[in-house]
Amino acid sequence: MRRVSIVICLFAFFVFIRLSFGANHTTLIHGRFTPLQDKITMVKSWPGINPADVDAAVRRARRDGTVALFEKKSPKNDLLDIVIVVNRSDVSQTIVYARERLKEVWGRRYVEWEEVYSGKGKEFEVISGAKFYPNRIEVKVVDLSANRNKISSDFWSYFKTGVLDQVQSNQSDKLATFLPIFCAIESPGWVEQMDGKTVPNVLLSGIVFRHIPYIDNRQKELSVKKQNPDSPQFYSPSIWFSRDLKINLDGERISNDYYTYSFPVDL
Repeated sequence: MRRVSIVICLFAFFVFIRLSFGANHTTLIHGRFTPLQDKITMVKSWPGINPADVDAAVRRARRDGTVALFEKKSPKNDLLDIVIVVNRSDVSQTIVYARERLKEVWGRRYVEWEEVYSGKGKEFEVISGAKFYPNRIEVKVVDLSANRNKISSDFWSYFKTGVLDQVQSNQSDKLATFLPIFCAIESPGWVEQMDGKTVPNVLLSGIVFRHIPYIDNRQKELSVKKQNPDSPQFYSPSIWFSRDLKINLDGERISNDYYTYSFPVDL
């Protein structure tokens, strides 16, 4: 009888855990995005944030149709999200602020390109044509599947991918700046589903920074003479999810093309 009671208790415990997990999972939009109301509560708890400013940003988004746009388009696009962005005094300070929030949310599961993001004076800037409003909280809709290069069985598909700097030239007024990084903070469930295929990794393609890539002596010998291998090159911040279940705040050269990334746009 005692053994039966133990089995019943264990079964009840596992059912409770399963139901609890399922309940939390179903509250996410498309099983990956945190609902707006939960994001509002989260952002209000962040350091340096006046809750009244968050409420004002949400009211503005309701008046200008941003929330209605999301509600209309979201059912047809499972990679569409509505995100609260906190702009600081300049672009670099906004990156720093977002990085700190990422570290808080992800803890030991956070990995970064330390040379770029550790606060050693790296300057970030928005691309020409992109907009940045300092010291302002915004609520925006982002398409996290935009400009995605889908790999198919067609051999020639490998030669049809979009080079990032070309996309930046053609869509400078649309490309997302900070939306993807704040989405990674507010909706970790989305990041955990990144596989580079169904859910692509993302580039903050509206932002660039300069960096001198590591090139060994052999590569210098093989480099094109007209290109100085020691000169800084432009990169855009990137976010991807590794097999060891960690979020990576990284960077990619804008002169390259990418198979597993999207270049999100601001709707």
